[in-house]
Formats: sequence, structure tokens, C-alpha cells
Amino acid sequence: MPYWTGWLVDSKGLTIPAASAVIGAGFISRAISTLVVFPTFCRHQSIAFLLRVFPFISAILLFLFLPFSSPNILIAVMVIFTILYPLILPLMESTGTMMVKADGIHYGKSRRWGSIGYTVALIVVGVITSIFSEHAIFYIMALGMLGMIATTNMKSPPSIRNKIGGKTLSSYLGLLKSKRFVLGLFIAILLQGTHASYNNYGYLYLQDLHVSKFYIGFILNIAVLAEILFFSVADRLFQKTSTPSMFIIASLACMIRWLVIFAFPHAIVFIVMQLFHSLTFGLTHYAFIRLVNEELKQRDIPAAQAVYTSLGMGFIVGIFTYLGGFLYNQSPGFAFGGMAIVALPCIFIGAYMFARHRKTADAI
Repeated sequence: MPYWTGWLVDSKGLTIPAASAVIGAGFISRAISTLVVFPTFCRHQSIAFLLRVFPFISAILLFLFLPFSSPNILIAVMVIFTILYPLILPLMESTGTMMVKADGIHYGKSRRWGSIGYTVALIVVGVITSIFSEHAIFYIMALGMLGMIATTNMKSPPSIRNKIGGKTLSSYLGLLKSKRFVLGLFIAILLQGTHASYNNYGYLYLQDLHVSKFYIGFILNIAVLAEILFFSVADRLFQKTSTPSMFIIASLACMIRWLVIFAFPHAIVFIVMQLFHSLTFGLTHYAFIRLVNEELKQRDIPAAQAVYTSLGMGFIVGIFTYLGGFLYNQSPGFAFGGMAIVALPCIFIGAYMFARHRKTADAI
């Protein structure tokens, strides 16, 4: 993700606003697909089957990017690609969440392997692009998808081999029964959305700070290493922490992280703020998974993951990518300052959830 905008700018010759339009269109397409297509597939096929099929078809669609350089055509290609490829994420998250309930796995310890994979990818891309330039990013992506095809065709756990019944609409309406879930979902969507500028412009921002391409991959990796450490200890560290408290901590961390990067445009400051990724992304995600397990039944998990991925990692990120591109064009730091403002209401919503939680606990 941090390199894709750079690939569009350097390899396809797009301007930052044009690249933002391509990326933003992909996030919007991803949001609609995850919200509509994902639950429909889950209703007719098992998650294990879909995990084998989606990477294969996505790898074929990826090569549609190669022949074209027109922004309008690339937007169309991005929309086609993101109808299917991003669905792999909620499939994986549904797998993890369902196995927490069915098999008693430790979510944090399992989830860290995704972060480790991301760490390896960032190092590989950073080193290779410093040698072969941004043109190599596409081919690294293609090789990664071949690896995904190989691993998803291994033996699947029994808990994800069955179809999940139920109608899509009724599954979504079922989520509205829990006011606590709706409030937590809203916080998670906004906080994940604040990562739009970091995900899409962090690579370019470090270049603007005159950081060598060789080191950018390692700097971006600090965030993921912090995330790995977080997921390694999260089950133990936050075992007795309420979900509203976790959302409040994550909201405060978001404000601090983006405000500091905005106020102090320096590579060292950016590096230090990378440690906050464990809270801004990791804790937000962990709190949402906890919320799902506390409030929902197993049959509602795919719908919850679809809404979370669609809105929190798709639609809102697409909107904020357009906003971040506009702000970045004015001044790179503005793209991060704008995200700090978005995190502000989450603190108050989290406090409201906490007050209701205390009230309920006292009543019991």
C-alpha cells in the first residue's frame, strides 16, 4: 500500500492528484464490493473455498495495470481489480474471528503473522526499489500473489469449511440490534480512515524529507514491528481492559501521532511516531475484534467484518485519500494534520461508551 501511489507517480507518470483519484476509486470500489459481494459469496460458498479462488483470479486481473498509463483507464482497471482482490482481507479476518469462537485460538498471537508478512514485504520492496527503481513494485506484487495462491491451497481448518447461511440484508440489520456495536464500529471506521494519508503518502512524504529510498522500507517497517509486538502481548496486556477504554486510548494515540507529524516535519519525528502504529491501528483493530466477540453471534461475524472492511478500510479511506491528496498538494504536512481532526470526535464517543459501560456494570 505505501508503495502503490509511488508506483503510479514514478512508473505511470501520474500527478499526485491523478494517482489519488486512482487509489481513491479503488477504495470506493472495495467498499461497495466488500459490503455487497462478500456476504453474498459467503452465503453460497465456504470461506475455505473462497480463499483458494479469489487470489487466483486477482493475480490474473493484476496484469491489466501493465498496458495502460491514462488516468481514466487506470481508474477503470483499479475498480475492476478491487471488486475482488480486497475481499481476501475480510475472508482472512473472518477466518481468525470464527476460529477464536470455534477453536479457541489466541487472536493476537495469530494476527501478528500478518504483521510479520507485511514487515518482510516492506523490507523486500525497499531494498529492491533502491536497486531497480519503482518499476519493480508491480512485479514484487505479482510474486507475492503467487505466494498467496500457494499458501491458500493448503489444508483448511474444519471450522471454515462450511457455508454460512442467512440472508445478507437480515445479517446487516442484525448488527443494528447492538447500540454498543454500532458506536464501536463508528469509532473503528474513523480511526482506520485516519491512516489514509500515511498509507498513501507516507512513502512520498519521506522522499520529500530527503530520505533515501533504501531506508524508507526500514522506516515504514518500524510501524509494523510495533504492531507485531502489540499483537504478541495484546491478549495478556488488555485482558481486563474494557472495549470503550481501548477505543479511547486508540483515539488519543491517533490525535498525537498525526498532530506531531504535522507540527514537526522531520524524519526522526516520523520514525518515533511510527511506534504509535501499535495503538492507532493495532489497538483499534484489536478492540473491534473484541467488540465483535462480545456483542455478536457467529453467524453475524462475516457481515460485521464486511461492514468494517468496507467502510473502515475501503469507503472512508477512499474519501480521505481524495482529501489527503488535496491537502498534500497544499503542503505535505496538512495531509496528516487533517487526519488528527478526524480522530477528535472518537474520543468523545469512546467516553460515552465508557460511561454507559460503567453504568451497566454498576447496575449489575
